[in-house]
Amino acid sequence: MCTFCVISADLESAQKQVDADKKAIDELTRERDILNKNIIKAAVSTEKQQSLVKLLEQDKKTLEHEILGYRQEAQKQRQIIHQLEKERDRHINETSNLMHKARTVEGSVGRGLWEMVEGHNNTTTLGNLTVCITTSCPVGSMRFVQSR
Repeated sequence: MCTFCVISADLESAQKQVDADKKAIDELTRERDILNKNIIKAAVSTEKQQSLVKLLEQDKKTLEHEILGYRQEAQKQRQIIHQLEKERDRHINETSNLMHKARTVEGSVGRGLWEMVEGHNNTTTLGNLTVCITTSCPVGSMRFVQSR
């Protein structure tokens, strides 16, 4: 065989190897580009997720703060309601006591008025008796007047 043939065969073999290597390089370059795109997409997606997590954490803190405020307001409202109930009960007791006193005074006033009327009637009757006694019997009237 001739050297030319051997060189030609080696050249052809080397050319085939170069073509195969170029195809492998092109394929690996495509895979690298796809992987880089996927990495970029994953990084963007991760960044979005991190931003979303931060927003959700801020929302959580805000909601916890609002809940704490509502709890404090509810506690204040419970205290106000308790105070108002105590005042209501105190006013009910005062009203009850005043009504009892009013009934007692009303009864006393009624009895007092009745006693005044009876006293007035007795005085009027006594006065009428005095007039009657003094006009009909002068001696008896002196004893009656002196006894008064």
